[in-house]
Amino acid sequence: MLLEREFQMRDAEIGADGRTLILACVPFDVAATVDDGDGQYEESFKRGAFASITKAANRVELRYAHREGIPYGFGQQLIEDPTHLIGVFRVAPSERGDQVLALVRDNQLKGVSIGFVPGHSDETTVNGKRSVSRVHIKQLAEVSLTPAPAYHGAEVLAVREASVDAALRERERLFWTRARLL
Repeated sequence: MLLEREFQMRDAEIGADGRTLILACVPFDVAATVDDGDGQYEESFKRGAFASITKAANRVELRYAHREGIPYGFGQQLIEDPTHLIGVFRVAPSERGDQVLALVRDNQLKGVSIGFVPGHSDETTVNGKRSVSRVHIKQLAEVSLTPAPAYHGAEVLAVREASVDAALRERERLFWTRARLL
């Protein structure tokens, strides 16, 4: 069963080629109320849940609002940092790709959503409310840009382009320094 989750994007930077998105795809240990058709429950993701998936970033499609058809691009790198699953995605050069990048730059796409196949999860019930903590994800099928997030904490970290100011370059440098330390 493929499940879809949405997360909040907070920030966009402009940097290197203009076609690479760096996304904080999934916040760890942040609960949100979701409903997969069997009623509402609280869901969160544990750090390490995507460990086996980080080795196959090129299999993860970049989409817009989970729409089927040709993807906008594919993953280049997935990293589990202490607080998020970070994804680097290349947007294909095309009219569709240009449109989605324009929406990101204009801050109209405020969410990131994932489509995944769950693996092992820890489930509890407290005061009649079900809580699911995702410990292992079997497959990350796609990451979608969306205007309607369910989770807070995911964000666009950068859209890389040729001309960047010093502050943006420093912020991107700090991100990659942190990623290399993990």
